[in-house]
Amino acid sequence: RYIQCPDPELYDRQADPDEARNLAKAQPKVAADMASRLTRMLAGMSIRKAVTVKVDPEALQALRALGYLGGTAVQPQTQPGERKDPKAMMGVYNASQTASTLVDEKRYGEAARLLESALQQSPESLEPRRLLIESYTRLRQYDQVVRHIKAYLAIDPSDRDVLGNLGTALIGQGKPAEAVTVLRQRLRISATQGSTQGADQAKVNKVRWSLGRAYQSLRKFPQAAQQFRLILKGQPEDYWAHYSLATVYAATGKGPEANLHAQAALKAVPDEANPRMELGVLLGRLGRPVEAVGQFRRSVQLDPNLPGAHMGLAAALLASGQTEAALQQCLDPSFEKALAAAGDHETLRHQFGRVLCRYKQFGQAIKLWRDGLKRSPGSLRLAHDLAWWLATCPDDGLRNGPEAVKLAEAVARATARGQPSPLDALAAAYAEIGQFDKAVATAREALALAQAQKLPPLASAIRSRIKLYIARKPFREAP
Repeated sequence: RYIQCPDPELYDRQADPDEARNLAKAQPKVAADMASRLTRMLAGMSIRKAVTVKVDPEALQALRALGYLGGTAVQPQTQPGERKDPKAMMGVYNASQTASTLVDEKRYGEAARLLESALQQSPESLEPRRLLIESYTRLRQYDQVVRHIKAYLAIDPSDRDVLGNLGTALIGQGKPAEAVTVLRQRLRISATQGSTQGADQAKVNKVRWSLGRAYQSLRKFPQAAQQFRLILKGQPEDYWAHYSLATVYAATGKGPEANLHAQAALKAVPDEANPRMELGVLLGRLGRPVEAVGQFRRSVQLDPNLPGAHMGLAAALLASGQTEAALQQCLDPSFEKALAAAGDHETLRHQFGRVLCRYKQFGQAIKLWRDGLKRSPGSLRLAHDLAWWLATCPDDGLRNGPEAVKLAEAVARATARGQPSPLDALAAAYAEIGQFDKAVATAREALALAQAQKLPPLASAIRSRIKLYIARKPFREAP
């Protein structure tokens, strides 16, 4: 028996009925003779002319929904004579199978490492690349997503789903204008190639949602709202469409409409950590902190390591008047653990510390910033926050003038004395330790920068503080 493939196989069926020993290399003349006979046999075969079959519209729609119709011809991944032997590809196949299981188990990093290795052996294989695109998307490594999508589309430019994924990845890269172009192209392909029913409609809705997000990033709110409304036309209870419309209306000052869609989103929110957290943020923006508490609390239960959910819960508790509960949330070990795991813990500490100060929880805010500086000693933003409140806190027991001066001087040096806010903080710190002449001179330096940089509110505040320093009085934040 002879089998024609990149690595030909020849078996003696009488002596080896199980075909365990490939004789092609041991008996090359026999293999060559059988290959020649196979070639002559194929040349003598006739190909029947295709018969046209009439299909009724219902059957045609069913075939489209199953993916048997539509699309365009795809070029072979490799040309005849260059294709790899299936036996040599078992490692790639097994890697893809294992990676698929890892993706299902949300072990995306492990899947990505395995698939990158498989693609080195077979860069033309689409299935491992498709799984790699999904893994990197989940990991939010959008540069890698775009790289692999472009490689995929070079082999199969007609794949609508991968084209949609490219649009989503471009949004993740901060390139919404490019994303709009790609996503609109994806929608045009769907419109010209057929089905908008069932599974395909769900994919189209996903593309519309991504397109709406891209328009939002470009502040093209009417176009964004149009995409979300088109989703709701076919899926009236779609959570993401309601949520996204609510964010559009909130951004454009249409409170009643925003609340209407937020209410619909509340009824349809999936029981997953990120959607719950994002809905909590939206409800907080709409002045509904009690409902926001419920969403953040559930998000924390679903994923105790999600920093934004912990921050959101504490902020919503403060906003709803539950100060003691908010402080307990800040003291919870899982709160600091989530912060420690956050990729951008400095921004979270900066933002939440200010929330704590707004609700007069100065000690907690100072602790938050101090802990952050221990982890990231070079953070100018946290050093500035801490310096300001150590100099100006209305609680006498929390102020520390010498430490404030040290921190503020370091920030001023690091910014080459070219930003008004660090100099404003340094002036306040000098005033706190009684060096009012230095405070006046530094504050005037800050005022000149604020005026040059066209920051009227800050300039006005600095003028008020200069009057205090001239009168030999330090500045204090409101108690």
